[in-house]
Amino acid sequence: MSYLSDRQYGLLSHRHLLVKLKNSSSITRRLNIDYTLNIHRGCVNTIWWNEFGTTILSGSDDQNLIVTDPFTRQILTKIHSGHRENIFSAKFLPETNDRQVVSCSGDGIVFHTNFDRPNTSHSIEGCFTCHGPTTTYEVRIIPHTPNLFLSCADDCTVRLYDLRTKSNCLKDHCNDDILIKSNWGITSMDINPMNSNEIVCACADSSIRIYDHRKLSTQISSTNQYESSIDGLVSYFILSDRKAQRRCRITSVVFNQYGTEILASYSSESIYLLDPKKLITQEQMKERLIEHRNQKRSKININENKSTLNNIIQNDENKTSHIKRLRLRGDWSDTGPDSRPFNEEEQIEPTIDQSQSSNNEQQSPSTTTTTIPGRNLQNFFMRRMSDILTQLVTHTTSETDQTDQEIETTTNNIQTNETNDNNNNIVSSSTTNSRMIQSSPSPTPIQDSTTNNDDDDDNESNRIGIFDLIFGGSPRLHTEDDDDDDDDVDDNERSMDGDDDDDDDEDSRTSSATTDSVHLSGHTTHRRFVTTKWDRMRKRREIERAHEENLLKNIPSLGLINSYDGHRNTRTMIKEANFWSDSYVMSGSDCGHIFIWNKFNGNIIRVIQADEHVVNCVQPHPLNYPILASSGIDYNIKIFSPLAETPIDDSDCIERTVKRNHAMIEETSTTITVPATFMLRMLTSIYRLRNREETSGIDDDD
Repeated sequence: MSYLSDRQYGLLSHRHLLVKLKNSSSITRRLNIDYTLNIHRGCVNTIWWNEFGTTILSGSDDQNLIVTDPFTRQILTKIHSGHRENIFSAKFLPETNDRQVVSCSGDGIVFHTNFDRPNTSHSIEGCFTCHGPTTTYEVRIIPHTPNLFLSCADDCTVRLYDLRTKSNCLKDHCNDDILIKSNWGITSMDINPMNSNEIVCACADSSIRIYDHRKLSTQISSTNQYESSIDGLVSYFILSDRKAQRRCRITSVVFNQYGTEILASYSSESIYLLDPKKLITQEQMKERLIEHRNQKRSKININENKSTLNNIIQNDENKTSHIKRLRLRGDWSDTGPDSRPFNEEEQIEPTIDQSQSSNNEQQSPSTTTTTIPGRNLQNFFMRRMSDILTQLVTHTTSETDQTDQEIETTTNNIQTNETNDNNNNIVSSSTTNSRMIQSSPSPTPIQDSTTNNDDDDDNESNRIGIFDLIFGGSPRLHTEDDDDDDDDVDDNERSMDGDDDDDDDEDSRTSSATTDSVHLSGHTTHRRFVTTKWDRMRKRREIERAHEENLLKNIPSLGLINSYDGHRNTRTMIKEANFWSDSYVMSGSDCGHIFIWNKFNGNIIRVIQADEHVVNCVQPHPLNYPILASSGIDYNIKIFSPLAETPIDDSDCIERTVKRNHAMIEETSTTITVPATFMLRMLTSIYRLRNREETSGIDDDD
């Protein structure tokens, strides 16, 4: 470090010294956890340094906004926000002495909070409900502008708020303050720190778009509605083809401190470094992307890595060949440093059992029972419940497969018999057989719907198939009204099993059946109305997106610099990626680690354990000090500093973690997350089916 002597003799300024220290590989490899701030009672979803790096603003699932001094570990301000859901983003407003913040949450509400204003629980001051009930992902501030801020949400809009003109907005369908109107949900955004007129947005079609604020307006434009989505659009980058069924969600997009590079993190994919100044055509971008991916594959050691990955993928395909695995919401057992792929757990458990049986033959059975190492009790039970749920559904599909095979064999036998007996009437026999095959129930569409798509964001057919396996019926979405329908059908079936000799009972049953039929018809008409309305909206959106696709062909694309992989970004939708100095980039991961890559060659130089489950937020110090703050599923904030005496070599840990992450990404692609009520309803339906079978068996015996 020759620049230390230059600093000693006054040849190097303090700011340039910090930049050189942070760019040093020796300093980056020494990063280690310094201390933990235990200030929240829920998952910490957002952290943000103030302008001078002296305080940290954090928002959590406990709906609290807390300002902390990370160096004295003292809470400076704590306030319960007006949000009703998890806080996803919170920022200090500039030039307000850190006394005013803006925040957004999963309920779609954006709040402007003034810490000097008296806190009243029912106050509507600073409340903006313009995004409606859709999820609002991020709020962004404009540098050196205390009265303006932006927000983006799933309602396909970016909104610009001016606190000088309005302090709140409670409209249901608000068309005010819309700066950008897209045809896709906007999941992340950022503003160029060197040119506040450049706004980068991450859309749900896996595209990154840069807009020029000077060409945009919050006033309702008189242009064509199909062209409004590309107003002010300067450049555009898309990772995959629009015709592809799999679209990767973008969880984070951010400018570097000079505004010359953009870092975008894709779910179940790599992190991409883009050049907003080097614009090329869309065709050149496709060729560049293919060339870059081929170069990345050539760097991988095929003999070591690809063979193991193929074995993992084959095992996963054998396990989930007919149906996707189900995971209960709140099950984080597949995250954290102790998470393992299924095949690795199967290899570990027999060895543990054999070693225990050989070493503890003379011990009591109570002492030989051990739990899975590194897993707490809650994760273990959640994992077991998810496994039981998957086995129940898989068992149901196996039974339907068997019945389907029996039906096919019987129809084939009928066809052969009829062709042998009626050689003169070939045409008539073929028509009757075709009618029989069409009338027989076949679960093949359900099987196709559960195995075709791998993307959980675009697999509505997969969800419909699983619901149909449990509840029965035609492929359709089940709502709360369907339970009433099922109950009414059960009542009708029970009414037909009564005694035929009693006329009064028969009359009462007929009257109840008529009322139930009227009730059923009302529900069916309501359902048809909802489905037709949804179909109209979907068709209109498809037409708008088709027109937009034609217009986007003439928009230049951002240049691709590099990509980074090895981490795992599948479980959360707010996982951040960020720049660490001018030479490194970093990101959180579902394996509970922070990954740091060399920005130029893409090599992983450091893997730091930072959470028991998932690391979501990584925020370096704003003044280039080698200090890092991170948060995730744990209820705390961790501060990292270069404390190690010598640079840490993580080569073994990096290789092991990357292999596991690749395997578990493949597993997660065939997993669907369902709420706990799904399991309760499934068990209830199974109980009803078994009762029906028992009652029908008793009637047959009578």
